Amino acid sequence: MPTSVSPGLTTHSPISNIPYDVLWEIFVYCLPHNPYDWRNSQPNSKIAPILLCHVCSLWRTVALTSPNLWTHLNCYFRASWTLIKSERYWAIRPKDLEFIQWWRRNHGAIPPFLSFTSAADERGEQDIAEAPISDLKKKSKRFATVQELRAGQECLLLYMNSAQCLNITMSFWNIIIRSCERNQWPTFPNLHTLTSLWNGSVPESTVYANVIGLLPHCSPLLLRRLDIHFAEFIERPKILPHLHKLTHISLQHVGFKLEFWHVFIRAFPDLQWASFDIYTDPSGLANYLFPPPKHTLSHLTTLYFGILTEYDEIDSFTPFFDNLSLLSVHTLAVSSDLLSWTDQRAITQISTVLQLAPNITTLYLGRDFLSNYHLTDDVIPLWQIVSNLTHLQLQIFSTNIFPADEVKTALDQFVEHFFSAETDNMLFDLKDEACPIRSISLALKYVEKIEDLGASHICTLKCRWPNIDFQICSKSLSKASRDAWESWIL
Repeated sequence: MPTSVSPGLTTHSPISNIPYDVLWEIFVYCLPHNPYDWRNSQPNSKIAPILLCHVCSLWRTVALTSPNLWTHLNCYFRASWTLIKSERYWAIRPKDLEFIQWWRRNHGAIPPFLSFTSAADERGEQDIAEAPISDLKKKSKRFATVQELRAGQECLLLYMNSAQCLNITMSFWNIIIRSCERNQWPTFPNLHTLTSLWNGSVPESTVYANVIGLLPHCSPLLLRRLDIHFAEFIERPKILPHLHKLTHISLQHVGFKLEFWHVFIRAFPDLQWASFDIYTDPSGLANYLFPPPKHTLSHLTTLYFGILTEYDEIDSFTPFFDNLSLLSVHTLAVSSDLLSWTDQRAITQISTVLQLAPNITTLYLGRDFLSNYHLTDDVIPLWQIVSNLTHLQLQIFSTNIFPADEVKTALDQFVEHFFSAETDNMLFDLKDEACPIRSISLALKYVEKIEDLGASHICTLKCRWPNIDFQICSKSLSKASRDAWESWIL
């Protein structure tokens, strides 16, 4: 066998003979699974699509002539507030703007999916305002005139205006607002999904006004998904005509007065998916005199509802569901500090909510629902209320030591109240920073108790505490393995 290639002979990689269209299909699978992950921010020559441009001239040609490879951009700007003639401006480095223009040319006329974050968001505007003038003057030397700064902002605004999915922080909303002050209203003709995060760069009270208040001028007729993170009370929610068509809403860390919550949730007739993590105050509940009108969320299939209660006077979250019908909901998640009470108010409230959604198949209960679980005889078993339930997930934050008799009582009542022959999958999500061994022992007792009633059921145990995270599936946990676990624990 020859040990070297004879002169005049050349070798070719088989991939060099792959047709152009097939090679493009292969390149699509090289893209990051989650382009919005912070580790996939651009520019980055170690991940596709830029990586494909550094292999060979053929691959570079294919990549640069394949617009669909460049539709998602997650970019972190080394931007900052700079000082010119005693006025502060939000500035982007010229080379970052050049990169934006190059990326935009690559995907052509296809509306992009954009996610923009900047260093200014991490520091916060208040910190920048307190920075020494001398430091700001040093940074301002990179930019010659105010016209150059505005030209860069307008270039970025035009790019954001073409997006069909926009994930931006408040620094970029400031760019839009400043442009609007110069009567350069963006129209967002392709915008389908809008995500905006509050992260300290602007006062909390201006977030809702900045995001929602700007939409009437922008007229995003295609907007269907809205995701806003901020921390302020919405005294009187302004529901704009363009928002009535929303199908997906996510509001995280939002303060709602109860009466205006009912106005808000009833304003979206086409709502299909909703996630709310809200907080309220006792005055709103105390002044809640007139029940809201009856309303059916006929298209809603998935609802995540979390409520933070920082006041001892709040003893119920069911008023948020008054006169709401959730007949079409199949997936329901409820997370509240109220679920960890030692009396039966928690189970009573859950029963009340589930009666509004009798067709759910997946139920998630969070915030330490079983730590102090006990019932009375007059409570209706939940499996009689939600007879179609097939997946149940419970999140347990163990903080107390459970005596053997209390564990047995809690297990018996839990199985009686939750378990049914149709429940195919049960997941226990345990977190015990004080005593992880105890949480494993308790969870294994749950697994054994439930499997005694139905061998065909799958019960998954997920344990989490500092530096350890694992799952055990009952289908793969033999009796010998379980005995070994228990002997090690004891």
